[in-house]
Amino acid sequence: MRLNYKITHINENIKLSKEDYNDIIAQVSWQKTPSFFTPGRTGWYKLKQPINIGEGVYVKAAKLKGVGVWNPDGRHAKKAEVVPIPPTDKTYLREAPHFGFDIDGKIKLIHSEDAPYGGICHHRAVQEYENAQILQKNNVYSILPYMVIEYPDLYFHNKKLGVAISLSTSSEPYRFLQLGWNYKYVDAKLQSFYEEIKEIFGIGSSLEKQEGKLELSKIIGQQFGRAVRGLTESGLFIHSGGWENIQFCFQRKNILLTDLDSTKRIEIIPDKMKAIQGLRDFISNLYRYVNKLYYPKAISVYQLDVLLQYDVILSLMKGYFYDLEEESLKEVSDKIWKYFAFYFYQFRRLGDRLMDMPKELRKSLKFEFDVFYLLCLNLLYPLFLKTNSNTINHLSLSTDELLTNTKEYLGSRFNYLSLYL
Repeated sequence: MRLNYKITHINENIKLSKEDYNDIIAQVSWQKTPSFFTPGRTGWYKLKQPINIGEGVYVKAAKLKGVGVWNPDGRHAKKAEVVPIPPTDKTYLREAPHFGFDIDGKIKLIHSEDAPYGGICHHRAVQEYENAQILQKNNVYSILPYMVIEYPDLYFHNKKLGVAISLSTSSEPYRFLQLGWNYKYVDAKLQSFYEEIKEIFGIGSSLEKQEGKLELSKIIGQQFGRAVRGLTESGLFIHSGGWENIQFCFQRKNILLTDLDSTKRIEIIPDKMKAIQGLRDFISNLYRYVNKLYYPKAISVYQLDVLLQYDVILSLMKGYFYDLEEESLKEVSDKIWKYFAFYFYQFRRLGDRLMDMPKELRKSLKFEFDVFYLLCLNLLYPLFLKTNSNTINHLSLSTDELLTNTKEYLGSRFNYLSLYL
């Protein structure tokens, strides 16, 4: 098998070895079956000759997003793909909509743009490449953009498909999603990855215990919050705030933002909306962290009093609101924990029964995600307007407008939310 391809973008500052370059081209053109580390649409190629990109930092692998699909368990698909297949023109099954705004600040739920199963549209591959370039120029750590491929013969909804090729400082694409899980559900190699990071930061507590997990989560959370603020200040917005969307650079001792194809230029939205949209990305951080605490594979690890003691929510805030006093942030984190505590307690009581509970039933017992977003936005937006963010201007949405729009969107549900404001 062979797919026709065209290189539309390449980072001339990075010179891979001839062998590695040729192997990557062979995989994206399907002269060789791409190698996958985890199920999904992203291939993973380990460089035979790591490259020094400066300051003692080496890139060790190439991420090939959109090169095809390996889906041995059939997740979000009608059938399993035990053997990798090339990109398809089928639509990838999406789940829940995202919280967002229209151009005048009205609140609404937004569905992601359709994506091809096993592939990425060329224009989205270009977005990932260019967004990573912007972050690099603004000293926000992210994956390193290397190349964009176009498939001239493959289309999805009349748009050409492509591949976004990025370089990683890690040999494996390990992420932080499972850091908070009970270790009996975590692969031994991933445990070793977390242990190595723990040693870098001199954390004495075991990562099998909640104290160790939370101590490391505080450090990673503060770095993540700072990176998302950096993304906004770099003129970008929209980034999925999940811990599955960050990697770690051991040489820099810092997290890296990844999965940037949905990120957009903030210049495309009205000045009125730039500040609130930037803050919305950070609220996504808070939501995705808190939401994973009562995940069935995680909740048995934690006790509420220890969660409050370590307060990872506050650490996330300290990273994002680095130019504000901690006291004002602590007041907000306390209110968010107060809102979440009831739901956490109820799930904690269910214990092992959560593992056997149907997913839809379990979801129905969680807090409503849009209420959580609006709680955090109304608590944090007044503080954000006191920062020196370059997204704030004389046209920025006011706190009164946000509150009015919140009441209009929630209707009678606002009565519940108001108990926590």
